Amino acid sequence: GESIDDMDKRIKTFYQSILKKYSGKTLIIVSHAGPIRVLLLNLLGSDLNKFWSLNIGCGSISKVLISKNHSIISNINLS
Repeated sequence: GESIDDMDKRIKTFYQSILKKYSGKTLIIVSHAGPIRVLLLNLLGSDLNKFWSLNIGCGSISKVLISKNHSIISNINLS
């Protein structure tokens, strides 16, 4: 399987591409829990060693507001 470090590289590339392509737009991104954990940890500026500290439920919704200067994680695990 994919290592957390490899997933991190993939998610960072994906994140940068959507920032460029969809700046100022509203998006819905559907994914498995692992990539969601990695994205949220990156947005928080947290270490990947906290990967298992975030519980992302099956079918849950996490909401992130992104501006030019910062990101706000407003919800995690809404169902």
